[in-house]
Amino acid sequence: MTARRWVIASVMAALAAQPVGAHKPVTSKYTYTEDVYPIVSRECGACHSPGGVAPMSLLTYDEARPWAESIRLELASGHMPPWFGDPGVAALKDPHKLSPRDLDVVLTWVTGGTPRGAVVPGDGEMVQRRSPVTTS
Repeated sequence: MTARRWVIASVMAALAAQPVGAHKPVTSKYTYTEDVYPIVSRECGACHSPGGVAPMSLLTYDEARPWAESIRLELASGHMPPWFGDPGVAALKDPHKLSPRDLDVVLTWVTGGTPRGAVVPGDGEMVQRRSPVTTS
């Protein structure tokens, strides 16, 4: 085997040994349940809901997580939220943009491993975990 083929074979073997689809380590202090869901519900839910005009719902963790990288790209590029008003004509009363804090929360969640947060799934709806009720 020539040296070049040996190098190529070694690189291919090393690449094959890498885990496929490994999840990013969780480094985000924000979770979908506590931090991202309220933003998505308030700012994106009118379109990104079941039956909405957007091609996907983002109202549950299981729906939003597979789209995390696309969400990051769309927000960072300014394509989302969509807004076609011309700010050069007049000051816009409601420019339909995420606040800098909301943008930071969503982008940090995406780049920080997309942690879920404490939830109990229920028929595709976001259900917050509640303390158990006790009777005396």
